[in-house]
Amino acid sequence: MLVWTLVVAGIIFALVSLAFYADWREAAGNLSLERLRLFLDIYKALGVGVLVAILGAIIPQILPEARDRFRRFKDSRVAYSEAKTSIIYLPEKLASLPFSEAVLALEHAHKRLHLAETFSEELRGHLAWHPHPETWVDRNYWDLMALRRVLRSNAEIWSTMSTAERLRAGENATALVEEVFGPDGHRWKSQHDRQTREAEIAKRIEASGRPALERPAAKLNTA
Repeated sequence: MLVWTLVVAGIIFALVSLAFYADWREAAGNLSLERLRLFLDIYKALGVGVLVAILGAIIPQILPEARDRFRRFKDSRVAYSEAKTSIIYLPEKLASLPFSEAVLALEHAHKRLHLAETFSEELRGHLAWHPHPETWVDRNYWDLMALRRVLRSNAEIWSTMSTAERLRAGENATALVEEVFGPDGHRWKSQHDRQTREAEIAKRIEASGRPALERPAAKLNTA
């Protein structure tokens, strides 16, 4: 539709220009002021008509796209906020829950992180405050894996652990992840081989997975 409109406008413009040129030659370059105003008004009308046609064709396409972008931005903001909040407070939440409910809370936080991850383009904007935003998803993922290891290694004694002991176990696990990443993710970013760095942190988490209440055997006093 827009193409045909431009074609017709171009033909009319050419015809008007020919008429103008013919009048100008006939008048030996001395067209009257009224005649010049007539052609100027015609050109203005053609310009306005073409502009209206272009806007009429473009606006219906732009508005839905802008509406979709705005909706996606809102959804991504909610997803990011929920993922960030659920993981920040997860050690405290796990410490206060029975084992089965703690597993569900961990699973729920994991799903929220994956949902936030699907908004990759928008997530970069939400993480403008982060020195190394590309490490944010990885850092939270490995925090979740470390907390999962805490639950698995303490499954049999979870009910006997106090809230403080559970919280300390969770904080120790996430502190281990921070050692690998650095406070702002700079250590993780500096390691370009993703496979190597993931193998390293997985090994550390696995090695730290003894029960939190497990204590070394006391030495006998032979004095």
